[in-house]
Parts: sequence; structure tokens; C-alpha cells
Amino acid sequence: MGVKGRILVSVSAWLAGAVVATSGTLVAVSWIGQGISAAPVRTLSGDQVNSALAQMSPSVPDASGPDSADASPSASPSATAPVSQSPSAAPATSAPRTLTSAGGSIIAVCVGSSAYLTSWSPAQNYQIAAVRRGPAPLARVIFQSGLSRVYLGAVCHNGVPTAFSGGGESQSPDD
Repeated sequence: MGVKGRILVSVSAWLAGAVVATSGTLVAVSWIGQGISAAPVRTLSGDQVNSALAQMSPSVPDASGPDSADASPSASPSATAPVSQSPSAAPATSAPRTLTSAGGSIIAVCVGSSAYLTSWSPAQNYQIAAVRRGPAPLARVIFQSGLSRVYLGAVCHNGVPTAFSGGGESQSPDD
């Protein structure tokens, strides 16, 4: 076998190895993607998420309980989750409603005539400056980005959580 023959055999063997390695990698990645969850993952639209949330019964403190006024900025909804009460002691609540602003979004329910925030999430480049979770006549979050603050609150009108942005946007961090 000449030099050209050896080169041809070497290149052919290298190409065959590359094809086998690439195919094996693709098959492995496909198996990993299918095996991460037992059921296929499906993406939900905003309406589907809101519908699923509406069907859930949120556990909220009773309307006479203490307000978590101005919770620390590091407090997250899960870190300050309320203690569930027995069904007979829990006041009637409305369906959860998502309210949004430039600074972020909140999900609120009405507990009697008081608003209660079940969760909140800042928009990109914003962080949480303060939270008044409720239940209260006005439950609110202050989102902050640099010196700009965006106030987003929830009030209850006829048992429906409604956005309240009374403070508007401010350039002063002392609001």
C-alpha cells in the first residue's frame, strides 16, 4: 500500500469516527431531553396560567391579622408565606389577578374588602424596595431601579383586585 492509500484509509477512518461520535452525541442529547421529566413539558399561555391560578384556593391570613407592612427587600413570597388556617376560619377570597407595571408585577386577591399579595416579581433591572403584603386596604410593592421607583399596589373594588399606582414613578428614593 502506497502513501496515497494510507492517507485515504486514515482520512476515511477519521471521517467514520467523526460521524459515529456526532451521531452518538445527538442520540445521547435526545435521550437526556426526553428523560428529564416523566411527562412531556408543555408551555402555558398567560391565560392558561391565570385560569389555573383562579382554580387554586390561596391560603391567606384572615383580614384582621397583622399586615406585613414594609417587609424587607430581600423577602420573597415563599419566605413570607402565610400560615394556612382552617377552612371555617378563612374569609372568602377572590380569584387571583395579575397586575403589572414598568417595574414588575404582582398577583393579588381580595380577602373580604382587603387586598392581599400572593406574589410579586420585579421586571428586568428592577429590585424590590419594599412590600406591604396585606391584607390591607392597599397592599403594595415598590420596585426600584437606580433612583427610579415604581409603586404598584392592589385595592379591592367590588371584590376584584384592581391596580393602584398612586405614587406614580419617582426620582427620589425617600418616598
